Amino acid sequence: MTIKSLLRRHGVHKLTSLLLDMSSFAIGIFLTFKFISVTDTFIDSVYKSSIFLISSIVSILMFRYNNLYKQRVLYSNLQQLISLLRCTMYTFLSILVMFFMFEPRGLQSSHRSITLFFVFTSYSLVIFNRFFIFRLFLKEFRSKKLIRKNIIVIGAGKLGRTTAQKFKLVHGIDFNVIGFVDDNIKLLNKRIDDIEVLGSTEDLDKIVNTKDVEEIFIAINKINHEDLFKIIQKCKIVGCPINVVSNLFNIVGIKINQFEYEALNFIKVWPGRKNVYQTTIKRILDVFLASIILILVSPLIIIIFISIKLSSRGPFLYVPISIGKDGLPFHFYKIRSMKHNVSDGLHRNLIKEFITGVKSDGMKLQNDSRITFIGKFIRKHSIDELTQLINVIKGEMSLVGPRPSTQYEYDMMNDWHKQRFSVLPGMTGLWQVSGRSEVGFNDMIMMDIYYVENCSFWFDFIILLKTFKVVIFGKGGY
Repeated sequence: MTIKSLLRRHGVHKLTSLLLDMSSFAIGIFLTFKFISVTDTFIDSVYKSSIFLISSIVSILMFRYNNLYKQRVLYSNLQQLISLLRCTMYTFLSILVMFFMFEPRGLQSSHRSITLFFVFTSYSLVIFNRFFIFRLFLKEFRSKKLIRKNIIVIGAGKLGRTTAQKFKLVHGIDFNVIGFVDDNIKLLNKRIDDIEVLGSTEDLDKIVNTKDVEEIFIAINKINHEDLFKIIQKCKIVGCPINVVSNLFNIVGIKINQFEYEALNFIKVWPGRKNVYQTTIKRILDVFLASIILILVSPLIIIIFISIKLSSRGPFLYVPISIGKDGLPFHFYKIRSMKHNVSDGLHRNLIKEFITGVKSDGMKLQNDSRITFIGKFIRKHSIDELTQLINVIKGEMSLVGPRPSTQYEYDMMNDWHKQRFSVLPGMTGLWQVSGRSEVGFNDMIMMDIYYVENCSFWFDFIILLKTFKVVIFGKGGY
């Protein structure tokens, strides 16, 4: 892979700023030990450098969490400065906490001095590199056209034309609009706003290869979910990253703040490739983490077991048949929170109303009389889900993914809804941490499909972090 293709595929803005940030912290560590810690023994130097190295990695993760690698932030000095000042405080405090935890003699004044020097030096370099050196690199890359992507816009209607003009006028230095693609044969070979209509979606493979297209943008005004996903499937065949400008995906941008540019609210719905995390690493981490968590929570499960057996009749576990990856059934382990042998008729009616849009405030019944006293607590804090760690270890579920469904839920879904079943279902997922019972059915499906297509280690890490907050405060659970 050439440098040019590497930069374009992974984003020159992100790679350049990431490398500059890493070099800033590396120089900060070097200068700290060059001028401050000259009297340290070898063991002390290794110990302190390890803490500063860990804090540097944590800082980079904080940068990512605060969107400091998105173009809209990289282009705004004010947004960057505000986020960096916030991260500066977190880095300083995290280093002091590590010194306090791992230093037998406790936190010393020398530790505060060395920490202050490291943070001041590193963040001064980060700010200088981002505000000055980054701009120089960007200017050089642009002059050599290393980052200007050839793109096509699917949809020559009002939204497509508006999108193309924004690219030309606002971001023309980074994007080159090759042409439109539209299934209206009357528009074929015509020029709209000085941009040629190159063909229909059936011609995508030919257009991408002959025009050296590197990214696809779908921008169609009036389109339903099913037709949109049909177009996305056609686009995936040619292997280009796919972005969508549509209010159907607005829920994703609003809930997880994925918009890359200020003036263009598009969502990357497919990155153009599967990554090694999705194919291999995710499963290894699932088994490892699920085993550790199961051991840690086993005392809590035992306490809940005793409480349920003393407070109500019936088995400890509720084990229905659920639908998982590729629509295949499996035994779903859940701690029983309802009275034994109660009818599921109310839930079936609720699901039907939720899927058809009659009801839009979640898939759970509020003030459900079937739930036991203990059940109310364990459902609110998702304790009833802990036994699904067994499903994860067995390979029937993942820690993160779309939720499994019952057979009757699956039967009520449209074909496009079922795209969420192309991966292992998860104990937690994007919609649970972004609204849970407050999100409508179609919006839930859109978030699940977005997760399926954009699954990554970082994405799973953030969802797991947010899950702890949802579980602790019981937001959206009843």
